[in-house]
Amino acid sequence: MSSNYRGDRSNPENYSANIPEHLSTSVYILNLPPNCTVNDVLSTLKGTGKIWACNMNPPTATIATSAMKIVWWNRDGVDRLLTKSRRGEFTIRGYVPVVKMNRVRSDAQPPSIESRVLQVTGPKDIVNRTVLDKVFSDFDIAWDLDEFTILLEAEDFRAVEYKFASYRCQAASAMRAINRQKSIADQEDGHAAWSRVYAHWGVDPCA
Repeated sequence: MSSNYRGDRSNPENYSANIPEHLSTSVYILNLPPNCTVNDVLSTLKGTGKIWACNMNPPTATIATSAMKIVWWNRDGVDRLLTKSRRGEFTIRGYVPVVKMNRVRSDAQPPSIESRVLQVTGPKDIVNRTVLDKVFSDFDIAWDLDEFTILLEAEDFRAVEYKFASYRCQAASAMRAINRQKSIADQEDGHAAWSRVYAHWGVDPCA
């Protein structure tokens, strides 16, 4: 782990996996635009593979460009991006990013229907950004959003999709937050609408 690391040192997932580099699923991308967003990067990675986690680092006093750590669900995503980069096919708003293997190595994850994409359906007075974002905040989730989409609307029904930057600690926590809120509402009077709220895993567009 880097001496500059400021995350949760007690979490074993924040330490380098004991695997050779050619099996690692994590890269570090340099020379991104100064005001680069998660969506700017992930929208260029469609077809590389399912994303496990990513984290954007903004410019600093000494480095004028942004950087991003990306961890895929398996190694295939790394290899596809490296090929894309070598062919000169990886550019973002006029910048040519530099892709390096991350010093902190990450192991592949088991296949799963879970992803960084969460779909929520139910009554409009609950299924909206204001209410759902508050549920996530109350659950102490810090998240970066790739994209928010309204999938379907009817009279008193709405289906929305959150594309989080990460499955780990973001989409996974958001799913737990919704299920916890449903459980709390089941025990309280006047909250029957939450019984009609459902959360489902969506498909990662990068897959």
